[in-house]
Amino acid sequence: MQLMENNYEDALLLKLPPNARDVAEHLFTFRPLHELLILWLDNEPDFELLTERHVASQHWEAILNATLLAKMTYICDNPKFNQEEVLFLLKIACASARLPLKAYTLAEVVELSKEDLPIFHDWLKRFAHRLKTTHQKNASLRISPP
Repeated sequence: MQLMENNYEDALLLKLPPNARDVAEHLFTFRPLHELLILWLDNEPDFELLTERHVASQHWEAILNATLLAKMTYICDNPKFNQEEVLFLLKIACASARLPLKAYTLAEVVELSKEDLPIFHDWLKRFAHRLKTTHQKNASLRISPP
């Protein structure tokens, strides 16, 4: 039985060449989420890390996507997350899986991830349900009785 804490999507990690996978695993282990997001947004390879691990810079985007998807799916649902936080997590996870919510609906991403990204698929369903219930709860709070 796999522990919940160790359950994250590794399908994209496993598609990387071994030395690129080492870089991704290093980033996953030693870089916090906010640093990964900065690296992802800057889209500038960490040449020092790549050189140290003998990885071509052409793998950088795939490394970051695989790392971010693993890191995002490592995050467990927290009842304290508000709707905006849940949506943020969903957007980043979907984009790192190359299924951005600008191009696909959430339902399409859930369906498309089912076969190739099973852990992401389950994570996505939980967070999508959370987004839906949070939205419904917020909507009912805004409606005041006459």
